[in-house]
Amino acid sequence: DRLERPSRSRSERGGRSASPAPEVEPEIELGVLRAATPEPAADRLSTGIARLDDLLLGGLPPRAHLVLLGDTFVGKEIVLYTFLAEGLKLGEPAVLVTGARSPEEVAESLGVVLPQFREFERLGLVTWIDASGDGAAATPQRIVTHGPSDRAGILTGLAQVAKRLETDHPVRFRVGFLGLSAVIGGGDDRSGLAFLQNAVGILKLREAVAMYALESGAISE
Repeated sequence: DRLERPSRSRSERGGRSASPAPEVEPEIELGVLRAATPEPAADRLSTGIARLDDLLLGGLPPRAHLVLLGDTFVGKEIVLYTFLAEGLKLGEPAVLVTGARSPEEVAESLGVVLPQFREFERLGLVTWIDASGDGAAATPQRIVTHGPSDRAGILTGLAQVAKRLETDHPVRFRVGFLGLSAVIGGGDDRSGLAFLQNAVGILKLREAVAMYALESGAISE
């Protein structure tokens, strides 16, 4: 019987084969195959919104203050709610200053973004500064002012809460200011900006990161 020699491979014949492309290690979690995602930069804080984090080069820097300026119903509040929710999930306390809507209304809206919001509230991780003027009573977790025009009361409450959090929760905390237009839009631009500078000055002394929702036209450009 005639035995046939097996044909030589291309490499044995002197040909060169292309090197295989390097493989990317996938991330496997609970049986789901998905592409690996980069970790956020160590010196940046996630807003909870991946595309916004990308625009901010990885997130907000520590002790940052970001004003969300835009028309009504363009999604400013959703960005702010997501920012606070991200912090609560990391164990960071949240301070909500509301100058227009009541805390109950805000909590209901925030619960859409973070269904466990009321649980975090019961754990003492949420503090309200209520400047909505709805007549609610003060509680250990809610400071009530005389309405949105009570700028001194808002600043005093903010300083009290910031000082308490430094003692009770020696970690970073996040601040969300809703209805800023109702607080600074009633007077002249100079006094409104002075109020905002004072609020930032109080928080800049602490490990705080803040977002402010401001309607377009509330103050001059």
